[in-house]
Amino acid sequence: MATYDWGVDRTFKAAIDISASQYYLVKAGSVAGECTINTTSAGSCLGVLQNKPKATEEATVRVLGFTKVRANNEAAASPLNWGGFVKSGSDGMAIGYVDSTASKYGVGIMYDTSYTVAGSGIYVEIFVMPPFRVGA
Repeated sequence: MATYDWGVDRTFKAAIDISASQYYLVKAGSVAGECTINTTSAGSCLGVLQNKPKATEEATVRVLGFTKVRANNEAAASPLNWGGFVKSGSDGMAIGYVDSTASKYGVGIMYDTSYTVAGSGIYVEIFVMPPFRVGA
């Protein structure tokens, strides 16, 4: 059952046109107050983009709470599992977090109990929380 209605959102300015990236993971832009799609695998994230902003428009980002997220479950090394940690892939989609390598950041926990689909570009439910680092 989806529970996307509970969460804390923060408004940023879209650094570029990210209107085709709703429900992707975003990171801080190069200027204070901006955000852009996270293209750093396991990099620190601000949260999940909730709307479809073009460059310089307001981007609503879920920074804490339940949300739908675009995900990639094709890689055997980073599967999505119910109750498991989630991190960003290099394309801004969520992937499973199964390693403990230093300097890797997690963004949330998988809460989609009905999830059974494999593939790229699927939607799953996660609980977004402040970025956390694994390892020394």
